[in-house]
Amino acid sequence: MSDGSKIEWCDATWQPTTGCLRVSPGCGTHEGGCYAERLAYRLEHYLKQPKYAGTTRMTAHGPRWTGRVNLHPSALTIPLHWRSPKRIFVDSMSDLFHDAVPDDFIDRVFGVMNACEYWGSASGDAFRWHTFQVLTKRSRRMREYLSADRRKAWARAAANYGGGHNPDALYDQIAGRKGPPPHIWCGVSAENQEMADERVLDLIQTNTAVRFVSVEPMIGPIDLTNGKANRWSVPTRTDSGGRGVEWTDPGESFIPSLDQVIVGCESGPNARPLQESWVRLLRDQCERSGTAFFLKQMKDAKGRKISLPMLDGVQHAAFPNGDSR
Repeated sequence: MSDGSKIEWCDATWQPTTGCLRVSPGCGTHEGGCYAERLAYRLEHYLKQPKYAGTTRMTAHGPRWTGRVNLHPSALTIPLHWRSPKRIFVDSMSDLFHDAVPDDFIDRVFGVMNACEYWGSASGDAFRWHTFQVLTKRSRRMREYLSADRRKAWARAAANYGGGHNPDALYDQIAGRKGPPPHIWCGVSAENQEMADERVLDLIQTNTAVRFVSVEPMIGPIDLTNGKANRWSVPTRTDSGGRGVEWTDPGESFIPSLDQVIVGCESGPNARPLQESWVRLLRDQCERSGTAFFLKQMKDAKGRKISLPMLDGVQHAAFPNGDSR
């Protein structure tokens, strides 16, 4: 858990679970791996942090996830103790929708996130304290999980963990909510066109208020105005997430349903190159559609990583709905 993250698009990270498993090319090659995999190995084997026990192993090609995921109930209330508003990346060292994470534990995580919309409000009204960014490579499970009505399960967890002096009122607020919570953003990782076609399609059918795509590492060109979206009717980003609203068909484009696209190069040893032309393609698509575009990192001519770089003389660090926190 970190209050003060170095990840450019969040203020803090929160780890209700730790551990993961490679599932697609963006997770790394034989020679290289993801930053979380390398960091988890150091935390487990050198710093002996128990929450990473059994999650990594060393191979001939470097550290690798074992597939074990550890659940951390004691970490669930951490965001309730952060008194200043934060943009919080949920499970930067894992994936909340990993198969090893049971639905009832995900309910507890969402319960705390829901509680943070009301916690500290003397009137009991919603006032957007924290914003939570839930990012997954398991897009189908996220879509299926959020397609069910989870409000009562979230409300029970919220009343238990974040009820404060009035758990009954908090339960009623969350159980009776209309539409998805506006402060919980759901996103998918999509490193190339194949993964974008699969995961972004799941994302635009996910019942969430804000949808974002993390194209990191970007290992090939991605056209979000193409792909499989023309086979489906998908919601626009002005609706409440697809439940009880009129669905519209944007034609052949994913973009009208997305609120933010984040792009970054691969880091670490043997990182695959990122071409500026790929970044421009996505930037231009976002600008035409009014989708927030965030360029997280690129590398200079000497291969050094540059955070929040300039592209064609402009720095791109936009968030959905003009959110600048």
